[in-house]
Amino acid sequence: MPHHARSAAVVLAVLAAAPTSGQPVLLVSNYNGGNVAQLSQDGAPSIYASLGAPLGMVVDGAKNLYVANFDNGGAIYKVTTSRTISLFASVPTPIGLAIDGAGNLYAAGGSANTVSKITPAGTASVFATGFSAPYALAFDGNGNLYVANYNGNSVSKVAPDGSASPFASGFNGPAGLAVDGNGNLYVANALSSLINRVSPAGIVSPFAMLDSFDRPEGLTFASDGNLYAACHGSNEVARMTPAGAVSYVALTTGGAGYFNAPRFVVPSPVPEPDSLMLTGAAAAAALARLRSCRRSPSRRRSTAHL
Repeated sequence: MPHHARSAAVVLAVLAAAPTSGQPVLLVSNYNGGNVAQLSQDGAPSIYASLGAPLGMVVDGAKNLYVANFDNGGAIYKVTTSRTISLFASVPTPIGLAIDGAGNLYAAGGSANTVSKITPAGTASVFATGFSAPYALAFDGNGNLYVANYNGNSVSKVAPDGSASPFASGFNGPAGLAVDGNGNLYVANALSSLINRVSPAGIVSPFAMLDSFDRPEGLTFASDGNLYAACHGSNEVARMTPAGAVSYVALTTGGAGYFNAPRFVVPSPVPEPDSLMLTGAAAAAALARLRSCRRSPSRRRSTAHL
């Protein structure tokens, strides 16, 4: 996996900057790091919850976080706002998660080629079948569930009754889904780093192009109206404006609470206090870790959209 670092001046600016007005607090699942990190308004990550090898995440109406753990017997964990962690349910090979208006949880079973439905009481059943390595899920405003078929390079649409049909195709490792307020679906192509936009009619168009080795996976919209992507390949979080302009809001330092193969991203149910911003000795320690990381040639960040 590629590793890179930025200059000391940029790192210190990120670690010690004042809070940015309107910048949402995000949660990022660190698959290799074994934790869910919280990216604060200051741009400094900290550990929100430590558990296994986390993948998909979703937040319910009571601000509980649910986290899929593919490598731990199909476990889905529930994390309360007080950070209490408990086993909520177990389903076959869960990756992406989504939740409907009634509080039912849905899990993409990557190796099982199914989507499971889990009631608020934790009772699991098979909701839909016939997928090709389903990876990510997203609901639209009409209760339809979209399923990213990673191996099939396509997206399926599942009606509320569980009946599935093809919706769009021509992707390259679709691994993240998000729906905007107009019903447009956004698809992260992990193998090409392209973000597509799909109209409600199924028309596919390019939306934004990330750096070639970012390998974007999970997508989410946040309160600032921007689209965010967890970049597995570069250990960063990408931010895309409604016009498709790209910037990056996090970086890897190799320290605890920082990003290590991030897979999914969601808005945090619990704002992080500004006091958790890294300053002084903590910032110096993070910078020292950064300097110890293997550096690769610098790359120019793409800010153009398609």
